[in-house]
Amino acid sequence: MIRKRKNKDIFITLVTRLVLLAGLYFGASALWPELIEHTLFLPIAFAITLISVVLQGDIGTNRRPEQMLLKEGEKLMLIYGANKIMMPIAQVESVAIDDNYFGIIEKNNGNGYDIMCKGSQEQIYHHLKNILGTHIENCNVQLL
Repeated sequence: MIRKRKNKDIFITLVTRLVLLAGLYFGASALWPELIEHTLFLPIAFAITLISVVLQGDIGTNRRPEQMLLKEGEKLMLIYGANKIMMPIAQVESVAIDDNYFGIIEKNNGNGYDIMCKGSQEQIYHHLKNILGTHIENCNVQLL
């Protein structure tokens, strides 16, 4: 299940980015001592960080399929929610695609993975084809 972004997530992300930014600033000021004299750098950097965190949008929602499927060597990594499933690409038997949905069936054991995502059939098919490359041509691809 994909979760919605909460205030706690926003706060943690903001604090993490600000700590990283402060570390970068102090590291740069150690290498370039005159940087401290340029006082506009730090407020502008903090403002940009704050705006980017607030306007980032929901974490984990409206994810495109290529963000859920990653190639790692010869493995296909399927990521959704807290689950991470890895299978060899050669074991993908079929892919079913519909509006806001795609499913993958493994070749040897018939396990199926249903994933809900945003996008039309054509968008999802296009993204999956970019991810799987020529392998998707060897699969049974069914547009529902």
